[in-house]
This record gives sequence, C-alpha cells and structure tokens, in this order.
Amino acid sequence: MNNNYETLSFLDKLRVRVAYVILEATRDPWEATKTLLVCLTPLLLLAAILAYKLQLSLKRQKRTQKAQKQKEKLLEKLRNSKKGDEIRDALKLGQAKISEPKCLENGKLKVRKREPNLVDEQIRNLANPRPIKDKDYQAQGPISFANEWTRNLHALLAAQNGKNSTALMAPWAQSRPPPAVLVTKPLRTPQEPMETHRYTAPIITQKGPIKHVVRDQMNQAFSLQREAGYSIGYHDPRDKNPSAVYSLGPVMEEMRIQVQVGIECIVVSCTEDEKIHTVAERTIKKLRKLKPELVPIAEYTEIRRTIGNSLLDPEDLVGDILKESDYVIITLVAPVQDETPEEQMEKIKLNIEKPKRKIKFDFDPSPDWGQLEKPTKLLVLDGCSLKPEDLVKCERGICILQLSLEAEEKIKKARDLLEKIVVEHKTVYGVSTGFGTFSNVLIDHEKLKQLQINLIRSHSTGYGQPLSPSKARMLLALRINVLAKGYSGISLKNLKKMIAAFNAFCVSYVPQQGTVGCSGDLCPLAHLALGLLGEGKMWSPITGWDDAAKVLKANHLEPMDLGPKEGLALINGTQMVTALGAYAVERAGNIARQADVIAALTLDVLKGTTRAYDADIHRIRPHKGQIDVARRLRSLLHSEHNPSGIAESHRNCHRVQDAYTLRCVPQVHGVVHDTIEFVRGVLETEMNSATDNPLVFADREEIISGGNFHGEYPAKVLDYLAIAVAELAQISERRLERLVNHDLSNLPTFLTPNGGLNSGYMTVQLAAASLVSENKVLCHPSSADSIPTSCNQEDHVSMGGFAARKALIVVEHVEAVLAMELMAACQGIEFLKPLQSTAPLNKVYQMVRTVSPPLIDDRFMQPEIERVIEMVRENKVWECVAPHLKTLEEMEDLDPDALRSNVKTPTGAALGYESEDPPTDEDDAEIKQAEARD
Repeated sequence: MNNNYETLSFLDKLRVRVAYVILEATRDPWEATKTLLVCLTPLLLLAAILAYKLQLSLKRQKRTQKAQKQKEKLLEKLRNSKKGDEIRDALKLGQAKISEPKCLENGKLKVRKREPNLVDEQIRNLANPRPIKDKDYQAQGPISFANEWTRNLHALLAAQNGKNSTALMAPWAQSRPPPAVLVTKPLRTPQEPMETHRYTAPIITQKGPIKHVVRDQMNQAFSLQREAGYSIGYHDPRDKNPSAVYSLGPVMEEMRIQVQVGIECIVVSCTEDEKIHTVAERTIKKLRKLKPELVPIAEYTEIRRTIGNSLLDPEDLVGDILKESDYVIITLVAPVQDETPEEQMEKIKLNIEKPKRKIKFDFDPSPDWGQLEKPTKLLVLDGCSLKPEDLVKCERGICILQLSLEAEEKIKKARDLLEKIVVEHKTVYGVSTGFGTFSNVLIDHEKLKQLQINLIRSHSTGYGQPLSPSKARMLLALRINVLAKGYSGISLKNLKKMIAAFNAFCVSYVPQQGTVGCSGDLCPLAHLALGLLGEGKMWSPITGWDDAAKVLKANHLEPMDLGPKEGLALINGTQMVTALGAYAVERAGNIARQADVIAALTLDVLKGTTRAYDADIHRIRPHKGQIDVARRLRSLLHSEHNPSGIAESHRNCHRVQDAYTLRCVPQVHGVVHDTIEFVRGVLETEMNSATDNPLVFADREEIISGGNFHGEYPAKVLDYLAIAVAELAQISERRLERLVNHDLSNLPTFLTPNGGLNSGYMTVQLAAASLVSENKVLCHPSSADSIPTSCNQEDHVSMGGFAARKALIVVEHVEAVLAMELMAACQGIEFLKPLQSTAPLNKVYQMVRTVSPPLIDDRFMQPEIERVIEMVRENKVWECVAPHLKTLEEMEDLDPDALRSNVKTPTGAALGYESEDPPTDEDDAEIKQAEARD
C-alpha cells in the first residue's frame, strides 16, 4: 500500500489525505482538524503571496497612468511651443541615444538664452576643435532610453522629420554637475546676430571609458552638424568664468606606437587624425634631443611596419593604418660625405683588394671575437610572428631582441595565476610534484624553488660537440619567442634576463646530442638554461668560453633566480629541433634557387635544348614548383630578348632532345621547391607554438597537462626536407659527369687542355659522387624510429634532434656538389670562347672567376672550392641574376611568346625544317669537323 501511495501524483495524494481526514472525523474530530490544517497550510501561504503581488501591481499601474498623463501634457506643450523647434534642431545633430534630460524639473522645460556678446573666440574657431579624451566619458549603466518620456520625444521627432532622429550631447559622469550644451546657428548676414541657445546637457550613461562604437557615433554626429552648418560647444558650470565656452569636436583617441630608428626604439604618443609623416618628424626630433649622436640627419627615406615589413605612405592617417602599440621602423637618410672622385676610386680599389673578414662562430675562442660589430636590426617578439629568416638574422648576429607590450601583459597574467595556485597549495604537475615517473610525488612548499634548480642540473647530460655560439644564439631566441606567448608561466623578470643575455651575445654550452625529441628537447634546453643560472660554461665575444658565472659578470648580467615551474618552462619544448630545422630550410631555399641557375649554365655549356621548358608543356602539368623552375630557366637561357652566343653557334643542329638531367630539370627541381615551402610552413607554425607542459591558461584560470612538446611534426618534415634536397645533389653530380666526359659533352676530357699530364676536374667529380652517396645514407628517416624512455612514461619519441642535424648536413653536402658543378660549367666556357652565354649567366661566370681562375695546369684547388662553396652559401649566385630574372619574367607576363623558342631555334624539333632544307650527310660531316676543331 505504501509503495502504491508513493507513486501517486500530488493531487491524488491530496485527495487521499482529505478522504483520510473525513474518515478520521467520524472517529476523533480533534485529530482530524489538526491533520486538515497541516494539509492546507501551503495553500494558504500561496494565496497570501498572490494577494501581495496583486496589490503591488495595482499601485504600479496607478503611478504609470499618472506619469503618462503628465508626459502627454508636456508633449502637447512641446508641439505648440517655439522652444520645441529649437530642441529639435539640437537633436537633429546627433546619432547617439540619450537618457532623460535633467532639465526637466517639476514637469517644465528650462531653456536659457545665451547673449550674443558672450560668444568668444573659442566657439567661433571650430576648425580645430578640442579633442575629447576617453577619460571624459566616465558614467554608469548601458546607453539606453531611461523612460517613456525620451522614447516619446524621439518618436515625435521621427514622425515630423521622416527619419530616426536622436540627440548627441556631451556625456559626463553622473557624479559631476551636468554642463550646458551650446547650439549655435551660423550667421545669415553680417548684420544678423548669432543665435545661441544653451541647454542643460543630458547624460549618456555608460560604465567605464567610452567604447569605439559610441566614439564612431559621435564622430558621425559631428560630421552631420558640420554639414548642417551648426557648431556645438559646452560650458561647465564649475568654471568660475560664466562666459567660458569650450568647443566640442570629433573624438580622437590617443594612441601609443613604438618607433625604431636605427637600433633605438622610442614610444610616441599620437592621435588617429595625425599623418604618419607628422609622427615620424616628431619622433626624429625627440630622438635628436635625447641621443643626437644616433640621429645626425633629421630626414628619413621610408617608414615601414615592423610586422610584415610593409611600406607606409607618410600622407596616410595614423588611425587608418596603425593600431595601438604597433611597431614602426624609420630609415634615415645616410649622411653625405664630401669625397673627391679620386678618394672614391681609391676606396673602391681598397674594397676589391682587401676582402672583408667575416666573423665566424667556431667552438674555439679567437682574438677576432672582440671585433664583432654592433647589431643594426631590432626584432620584436610576440610569440606569434617569428619567421625562419628572422632566426637566420639572429644566427648572423645582426639583430637584438625586444618583447612586445602585448606579450608582456600575457606573461604577467600567466605568472600571476601560477603564483596564486602556489599560494593555494594546489597540486599541479611540475609545480608541486616531481617530473616524469615521479609525477605522483608531492613536493613540500618550501622546496619548490630547489625542485626547479635540481631539474636543470639533472637534465644537463648532453653529449658531443656543442652548438656553435651562433646556433646557440638562434636556439635562445626561439625559446624566448615561445615563452613570450604567455602560456608557460615564466616571470617577466627572468625572461628579460634571457633577452639581455641574447643582446650581449652571451650563450650557453649546448651539446648537440642527447635529445630524443619528445617531452621537448630536454637535454639541450637544460644546458641552455644552466648557463643562464650562472653554472656550467658560456661564451661571449669578450671572454670566449669560460665559467658561466664569470661570463655573466664580465657582461654585467645577472643570473636567473628560478621560481615555481620556471625550470620546467625553460626546458620543455621542441626548440632545438625547430631552430636547426629553420636554419636548414632557409639554406635549402637558397641552394634550390641557385640550383636552377647552375643547371641553366650547364645546359648552355652542353649545348642543350630549351624547348623542353616551353610554357605550354608545364601548363598542362601545373605543379607550382615545376612551372616556376621552367619559367626561371626560360628567363636565363637563350631567347630573342636574352641571346646566347653559345646557343646561336648550334642553331641548325638536328638534335631533338637531351638527357633527363637536362630535360627534366623543372620536374625534379620543382618538387624540391614545393617541399621546401611545405616544410617552411610547418616549421613556422612550430616556431610560434606553445610547446610547454603543463600549459597555463590565464583567461580560464586553469593549468592543463598536454602533449605539445612532442617533436613529431618537425621531425617528420625535416626527414622529408633531407630526402627532397638530396635530389638536387644527385642530379647535379650527373650533370657534372656529363661536363667532364668528352663522349657526352664534346669538351676536353676532365676539362683540361693537356690531359694525361694534367688530371683537371677528375677528382672534383669524385668528391661530388662521395657526398651524394653519403646523402643517401643520411636520408634514411630518423623519425621512423622510436625508443621508450623514462621508465616507459615517455614510451613514444620522435628522434627529431637527429632529423634536424642530418638535414643540415645534407644541405651542406648539396651546397658543395652544386658549387663543384658551377666551377666545372665555368671551366667548360673556357673551351667555347669567344662565344658567351646570356647576360645573366655571363655575370655568374665572371663572379666565379673572381675567386677561381681558369684551370690551365693542375694546381691545389681545395681553397678555390671552399671559396665557391662560400659564395653559394651566401646566396651570391642568386643575387647576381635576380634583377635580370625579374625584368625578363615581367616581359613574359606582357608577352607570353617573348621567351619562347620557335622551330628555328637551335633545338627545333625535326618537323620544324619545313622552311629550310633538312641536314644532309655532308652537313653532318661538316658539323663533326667543326666540333673536332673546337
């Protein structure tokens, strides 16, 4: 029975209870009465509440009816009064919404007249109105109609004007006395007095500073009032001078932008309506005052945004182009030195005769370290926009670092949250626990700092030769950029100490081996952090390699003092793999472009065909890299606009096609270019990713453990990079073989005029072949391997460290092989003289001859090979032809047939002899005799 009762609804239960009371009433009336009261008590309370609400509703309705009658009377007065027209004129000027005007007192509208003689110079001169700053807009509550009065007023104006008219008056804080708003009509005639009316200002109620939406509405309103011929001003009743009137103009928000001039950076305040040129002039003037030695000339050549390096028009407005805290670079005009023509020629000769000494970062210290030039570039890190080319600038020592303002704010927020969690004694991995297998071990609060120091010391167990100081500096820059994202929890103070060490060229001893590329590059990054703590070894230009404490002291730097989680923040990430990978992909991009140029020179020397590079062939297999390489080859090789004497010499040959190493260059080189671009994109994403663990999310107030430290992404793409770039050396070595093989090139064997006594380029090809074979072994993917570590806690790893190191070795081998092919191609031209190649390829030949003269008799060639390799490594071959390529490619854009070879070209197809007699056997004999004479 009890079970059935529990399943009943509330009403059914009530009926059962009432029936039970009636039944009990026949037995015990008093007990029945008590039971009835218990059942009816909730119903009585509900009835009392409903009665109270009904009473409140009736009172509210009476007040509303009374207020409505009062408003209707007021609106009737407004329709029939002269003052209503004046208020409508004022209301037509604006677009912002208003709350109830305070000028309504006791149901009457107060309007005070302003005498014409009180209109002073400030209200007349509205061409340059006083800007209103955000601090003028402190109020409470959202912008809205406060009551029905204002709603009806706006409805009335909308009905009369046929549009939605709203008012804009000066917004002021509710706690301040409302100022008067002055509306002035223009003079109709010189004799007619200026009509001026003053109204008590309504209040725009909004909490906090004015938002952009409201500011835009105000600016629209002022534009409308200017078109209508009105002027707006205000009078503050707190002002002791009763005639003081201040003009109101569009709201111009103040901005701060950071401007770099040379290596100095300065914060400049400006408004949105200022021209960029004005800001630049003011910046230069300020810097000349503060540091006159850095700014000798007050003129500039250009202005650029730091992020993106985009050129800015000095006539543009700041507000249209820039935003708060943007970085801008101003390039000054170089000071003109009065030199005679003789002095200039002497200077040029000196530069030619005395080659510049390039400082190299080798492991062993050198007396030349003290001659390191001061960096000339400023690299602003925000954790989001670093590129591989920026890291190469760091490697070359031409830039210093600075954090963006946004990055500093993020770092502070993350650190504040972390310290809050530490104070609350919450359990967080790496903060209050051990690491790896010891993640379940809780650490006492007073030992949290020691935990982080022990972490750095215990993980500094790398092996092998250290990174060169230049590459260690690149690694430090990348780690700073990742920490700048604000998800690692490091303190701003310690991060600035890292930046100071970078800017002073102080880097730690970082062994290259010892990372498995998962849970971050723990070993290398621990060594990087150890030196910054003042332990282990460091290098600087003024000390060389020495104890870290001594190096820091000699450079006036302070060692880092680690707090909770900061040790973990320094070593958890993929920066070793990514930094070396970024360096490798930049060098790979340079050598791939130069490989196209060297292949074009070899083809011309071997008297190959250019028909295989016809645009239509590659249009119907539209891989981007293939199309780009074919177009580059067409621009470099023989055409009507870019003639080659070598190509003209075999115009009427009947050769139909060439070997694959010449004919298929666009297809082979093209995929290498596409691979490099793919790898660059992945690495650029990795460079600007938070790869720490755990990650601090300040906005969510959470610290979450994840796996962003896993190096699988950079490891895989760097294996892919090595495989792709190695193909450039493989095809290059085969072209080199064709150059030194008389049967394939019709050139002297081994490119020496006196073979037998001299061996010429015999072992140059041998050295290239050995490097190509080494690359085949190095191209085995290291990321295909994995080995468990840390008691199987880290049971899958990427092996990205070796992937990065061997990719860089492969790129170095490719540079060497292509340099050897370039030397052989230039040597081949010696046997074709006086014929010359096209203008851009002839420039390449002349540049090589500045470091490697023609080989007539055998000599010690290894230094020459090194010089040509260095030329290739410094991208000189590409820089030599880039201006020509740009011109010729633009020419092809205008005329698609400008660089196309027709059937009468030296490599025309067999069917192209329709207008000429086909070659006979006698012609073939003459060609062979001419080749023998050559």
